[in-house]
Amino acid sequence: MVTKKLFALASVSAIAGLMTTVGASGCSTTTETTSSSSSGGSTDGGKDSGGSTKDRTPVPGDDEEEPAGDCPADVPLTEADLDKEIGWKEAKATPGACTAQDITQLETNFKDTNIKTYFDLGKDLSTECFGCVFAKDTDANWGPIVGTAENNGETGFVNFGACFGEVEDPACGKALQYEQFCYNIACNECSTTSTERQKCVEKAGSAGMCTEFGDTTAKACPNIQTSAKKCNSIIDAAKTLCGTASTDAGKG
Repeated sequence: MVTKKLFALASVSAIAGLMTTVGASGCSTTTETTSSSSSGGSTDGGKDSGGSTKDRTPVPGDDEEEPAGDCPADVPLTEADLDKEIGWKEAKATPGACTAQDITQLETNFKDTNIKTYFDLGKDLSTECFGCVFAKDTDANWGPIVGTAENNGETGFVNFGACFGEVEDPACGKALQYEQFCYNIACNECSTTSTERQKCVEKAGSAGMCTEFGDTTAKACPNIQTSAKKCNSIIDAAKTLCGTASTDAGKG
């Protein structure tokens, strides 16, 4: 089944050295925050590192080259496939679990090119913060970063659905995360830079295998522009679900 590729491809090398952000309904990219030579393919996408989703449609420059190969992939994929092979679990918000120092450390860890596993992204965090931000795929609840239990986090994914599910609605969180899973399957094998990733995701969402997933997100997340203010980047998600009272999660 094609969805088995999700965990196989989503190694931590795909996100180490990147500040990962999300863009809604068919428009997501990755933005590099370091000059390292790590892979530009991210497990999840975004518009920019500044947290804005106001302009949601990326417009690549005319002089950019097309990624090599058949990109995006076009394979059969349904919500039922993802339900069966991956699934989605709501987050459990723990306001105050992460201090400002923890959040700064998490940002630093995302820029560390020596990170080997998803759980290594939590190095030097407090126990309480780590427990809120990170989860194993076998856990009852999934935080913003999920690692596979069978290989101790060598593979996994960035779970934007955790934040959107808490701030807006669980159905929104699931729909948005499934859309991101679709982009992984469509683009992880054929895009190796952030520019290629952006163009691939745009195609997959506008007239490709992920179009229906984007439509589902649009219906399930009617307030996504407001929700994105709290959930646009994975650092935003950590602040919202696990940060202090001024940044913790709240509907609306």
